[in-house]
Amino acid sequence: NIASSVRTLIARGMIHEAQALIVEWLSIEKNNRDLNLLLGQIYEQEGYYEKAEYVYKDMAELHSNDIEILEKLANVLIIEKKYLIASEIYKKIHASTGNTE
Repeated sequence: NIASSVRTLIARGMIHEAQALIVEWLSIEKNNRDLNLLLGQIYEQEGYYEKAEYVYKDMAELHSNDIEILEKLANVLIIEKKYLIASEIYKKIHASTGNTE
């Protein structure tokens, strides 16, 4: 499983190798949810929030009710100080889950 191999590389601190493996596999399977989330995570760890935003935004378009993707997108938008958009996403999450957290 590619995703587990990527997680192992990340855990070992081999971020660039993990990123290269993700990009290689995304060229074959562009919309792989797990690999895209891992790529977004790497971008966040590296401080590339705009790149992470693009990854999460693309995934949110494909999986519009996926709470994990929406939370990651909203969190990155908060970091980028895009509060209004993040607020709308949080409202959508709240409406679909009823979670008050």
